[in-house]
Amino acid sequence: MKKRNGFPYKVFSTVCLSALLLSSTVFAEEVRNNSLNKQTTRNISHYIKKGLLSEQSQKKPGESDQFGDKNLYDSKKQQTKKFKPDEKVRIIVEVDSPVDASAMSEKTKEKEFKIKQDKVINNLKKTKKKIHIKHRFYTGFNGFSTETDYKNVNEIKSIQGVKNIHIAKVYQPSMAASKELVQAQKVWESYGYQGEGLVVGVIDSGIDWTHKDLTLTEKGIQKEKWTKEKIQGKFAETNVNEVWYSDKVPTGYDWADDDTNVIPGEYGNPHGTHVSGTIGANGDETKDGVRGIAPGVQLLAEKVFSDNGGGAYEDDLIAGIQHAVSMGADVINMSLGSDSGWVGEEDDPVQKVIRQATEQGTLVVVAGGNAAYSTKNYLLERSLQPFAENPDIGTVGSPSVSPFALSVASYENSKMHMDSMKSTTGDIFPYKNQAGNKLIDALEKEKNYDFVYVGEGRDTDYVGKDVKGKIVVTKPIPSTGYRGNVTFQQEAAKRGAVALIQVPPSDLPDYPNVDFSPYFLASVTTSKAIGDELISKLSKGLKISMQLSSGVYVENENKNNMSSFSSYGAPYTLDFKPEITAPGGNIYSTVPGNQYDVYSGTSMATPHVAGGAALLLQSLYNKGLSHSEETVLKSKIALMNTSNIIMDSNTNNTLPYSPRIQGSGLMQIQNAITTPAIITRKGTSLEQAGA
Repeated sequence: MKKRNGFPYKVFSTVCLSALLLSSTVFAEEVRNNSLNKQTTRNISHYIKKGLLSEQSQKKPGESDQFGDKNLYDSKKQQTKKFKPDEKVRIIVEVDSPVDASAMSEKTKEKEFKIKQDKVINNLKKTKKKIHIKHRFYTGFNGFSTETDYKNVNEIKSIQGVKNIHIAKVYQPSMAASKELVQAQKVWESYGYQGEGLVVGVIDSGIDWTHKDLTLTEKGIQKEKWTKEKIQGKFAETNVNEVWYSDKVPTGYDWADDDTNVIPGEYGNPHGTHVSGTIGANGDETKDGVRGIAPGVQLLAEKVFSDNGGGAYEDDLIAGIQHAVSMGADVINMSLGSDSGWVGEEDDPVQKVIRQATEQGTLVVVAGGNAAYSTKNYLLERSLQPFAENPDIGTVGSPSVSPFALSVASYENSKMHMDSMKSTTGDIFPYKNQAGNKLIDALEKEKNYDFVYVGEGRDTDYVGKDVKGKIVVTKPIPSTGYRGNVTFQQEAAKRGAVALIQVPPSDLPDYPNVDFSPYFLASVTTSKAIGDELISKLSKGLKISMQLSSGVYVENENKNNMSSFSSYGAPYTLDFKPEITAPGGNIYSTVPGNQYDVYSGTSMATPHVAGGAALLLQSLYNKGLSHSEETVLKSKIALMNTSNIIMDSNTNNTLPYSPRIQGSGLMQIQNAITTPAIITRKGTSLEQAGA
């Protein structure tokens, strides 16, 4: 062990053949269901070989970023691509900095930056272009963001003092048994670490901080970094009018809508509240609540998605990241991104700000994306493809491709949370709610409902059957697709049924997502085994009645596997991305209004890592380490060094999944806390090894 002020790991500088052990220099919600058949113990010496890893290549000059079907503005070529002249665009205007800016104090630098910005803004106003200044940036780079017609971009670029212009990219959200998979429970029990005294910034769609599970533990309150009294002084130092929310979520800001209400509105997205629950909820799991990876942490609600819908603009992300850093965030969670990301700060201010956050001692954890690989046939319409000049199947997203971000892949949870009903004899019947169709919203509590089997659910199947006020059970014939699921709902609804349960045919998985309409009858699915047993009893004339019950966990038939949607690496630089894996398939967590839901995506894997990183950092702080770049980089390496390699069930677990999909493997928090050493490539600086 080193002295108290040193890093409590021995650092072995080696040349590492296996990319599973480290990052060279090195997002996201998906509904498809796809977790380590047995834990793999690695003999590290087996992987240590002599060899060379290629250095990171740089982005080619003039290459542009893309999102969706629109190319971004290329400031070097000054080309317009697919934007209409009168189309409103959000731009980030980078302004010349004073020549001696690096030698200035932060206070002086902000003053000088503002003078430079004011000159450009005044010149911009003289052009009589309609503009509205959205954000000003004084940390990392000198600039501001505004909205204007696309036809004005070149003219604004020519204004004296303007160094460069970036059209702000638009990012999309990426989304109890999982705690055991990553050793969180072991860390709680063995060391008592639950994230007390640490802060995690959540760059997302906001947080419903009134949720009953989003409270701080008693121990967390005793050690909280921000109290209501203490934070008031910090508010005076910032450029926005923050407010205090709660001990759990002390503050934040709605950067997208420019207000202090960080709770998603009626048309807002529940994504951020779900992510926050996985990081640090403190609910009662015996009462179907949620307890996150680090229930003792405080959360910052950096809301970057508007309640009016759409994606998150780049400048709002920058503002959110910088605010979280200024508020002392130890970890930042970014469950968002755009597919097939490019590496490089020159045309990506978000990647620059991620580096600067790292340099100030904040670990930034980012979703790797849900685009699988570029030739997979179910790719979402919004997904980007690799450019023709760089043909490859890799789709890992930006900004997770930043060398300083910890890029996260998704693994299937071993269990799936299901709502359930309970029969009069005590039998439990699990079911899966469909989009907009929850039985709890359609049925009365503590009331028994009779079940009636109606075959496929066609009109002729109802002859001689009374279903009024009852729940109908149907089972379609495989692959017939008879008139669609909406027809099944309509047939049941017009005869007075109160709900419909569909048993999956043999060609569908258990608890499938099907195309039911939220505007007709409440309709759900179940498993083949449980459904067939129910049909068998009903067909024999047995009377079965059930009422709503609490949630239950069932086996995930896709456990022990990487999630099918998880994005493959590597980026065009051949950097090691993604870098680590965590459970992201079928994750039960908090949503606004004291509700819960199950989401899947690398968005759900990322908060597992953010919470795990908080536990690791807590242990390091307790050993005397400081909130610093060195601590962040070595923590990142420790998490990757100590992860478990995931074996591919398609090879009967004889071969591992490619590091292009799993990175270093499944995060193991306790292993990272207890490891006596970390391994890096020989001759590699800590900055390179940790990035």
